[in-house]
Amino acid sequence: MASREALFEDLQREELLALPAETVEQLMLTGEPIVFRAGSALLLASFRVSGDVLVVELAQIEGGGEGVLPALASLVKRY
Repeated sequence: MASREALFEDLQREELLALPAETVEQLMLTGEPIVFRAGSALLLASFRVSGDVLVVELAQIEGGGEGVLPALASLVKRY
């Protein structure tokens, strides 16, 4: 059985990791709540950097089922 990767707003994990640091900071690392799609799930979360730690706060996940949390954890770890 072929595995499917959960896309984050239609981007693969490697595409997200290849974004310029300025883009990531402006769009995601604001500490403000954002809503985004990962696979078929809709997530409400915030992302910020505190010292040398990436802080991820998940508020809500609707739908999904294709491994969104492991995919998000893998992305965060690689970042």
